[in-house]
Amino acid sequence: MRWNKKASQTILIRSDKENEDIKIITLNNPKKLNPLTVDMGKEWESLMIDLSNDNSLKGVVVTGAGTSFSAGGSLDFLMDRTETTSHNNQVIMRKFYNRILSFRNIVDVPFYAAINGHAIGAGLCLACACDIRIGALDAKLGLNFAKLGLHPGMGATHYFQHIVGRQMATKMLLVSTFIT
Repeated sequence: MRWNKKASQTILIRSDKENEDIKIITLNNPKKLNPLTVDMGKEWESLMIDLSNDNSLKGVVVTGAGTSFSAGGSLDFLMDRTETTSHNNQVIMRKFYNRILSFRNIVDVPFYAAINGHAIGAGLCLACACDIRIGALDAKLGLNFAKLGLHPGMGATHYFQHIVGRQMATKMLLVSTFIT
C-alpha cells in the first residue's frame, strides 16, 4: 500500500523512498513545536487503525516537523483541565493518553522515534513508547510534569524507568531534569 498523503494538517504520513513497507509519520505543527492535542489524538488513533490493516507494513518511523520532535501536551488543553472536576479530568486524560498510545495495541510492527529535536513531557512519553529511539545530538529530552505541577501521565512512570533506569527516571520525574 503506497502512502503519500496528509492524514491531517497536524499529522503527515508517507512511504519511505527506498522501502514502501516503512511508513514515516511526521507530527506537523512546527510553529508550536508539535504539541500533542485532542484533535491530533483522534487523527493519530484513526491513522493507527488504518496502518493496522496494511499487511505490507514492516515498520513505522515517528518524527517531528521543524526543530522539535514534540513539546508535549497542548498547554491550552492542560489549562482547560482546571475548569472541570477531578473525575472528569481522569476520564478526559485517560482517553487522550489511550489514543496517543493506541499504536502499542493496534499496530503490530516496530515503531522508531526519530527524535529530531526537543522531546518534552508527553512528547518524550510518545518517543519512549516506541520500540527504538534515535535522537539528534542537539535534542533536549525532559519530563517537566513536576515543574508544571502536573502528575506525570501518558506512561511516563512506566516506560521511562525501563529505558533509563529507576534512579534516573525518578530524578527526571521529580526534579524535571533534562537530558541533552
